[in-house]
Amino acid sequence: MPPVLILLSVFVYVPQGLHTYAKRYKCVVVANGLFPTGQQALELLRQAEFVVACDGAVIGLENGRLPDAVVGDLDSLPEPVRNRYSDRIHRVKDQETNDLTKAVNYVKTLGFREVLILGATGRREDHTLGNISLLAQYVTEFERVEMVSDFGWFTPLYRNRFPCFHCILMVGFLYPDFVIR
Repeated sequence: MPPVLILLSVFVYVPQGLHTYAKRYKCVVVANGLFPTGQQALELLRQAEFVVACDGAVIGLENGRLPDAVVGDLDSLPEPVRNRYSDRIHRVKDQETNDLTKAVNYVKTLGFREVLILGATGRREDHTLGNISLLAQYVTEFERVEMVSDFGWFTPLYRNRFPCFHCILMVGFLYPDFVIR
């Protein structure tokens, strides 16, 4: 019997202060959604040894940590910005995947086994849902992959507990400001 993929979504409210357990990442991918403003996300970005911007996300990084690489099809990167980062652009023309997947595949080829994704939510709902669902694919390719926004912390957990099942549990920790009062 072929493996069956089960996707469970669980969102747990975590009180303020419990997010300080976050382990540092060597590699951070910044997508072109809402740029994070939360202290923890920005600290993880600052501590990263290698930062990849997905296409137009490089604009959000210009006032802080500059990217080591810019990856994507360059459809949302203005010509002046493209020229400014020409020494670190990795253009992938493939239109079958989004820029986040192109960047994640790029860091995988560099040998990174852990990746943190920032800025993958917030601008367009279809991109937000698509990016969160892509964690189910990425979790099978990395030892650790997480997505952090100003509103949540998404950690996919992958376990092969049964002979014919691959189970993926998506856990999102919501920040207190996101809870409806």
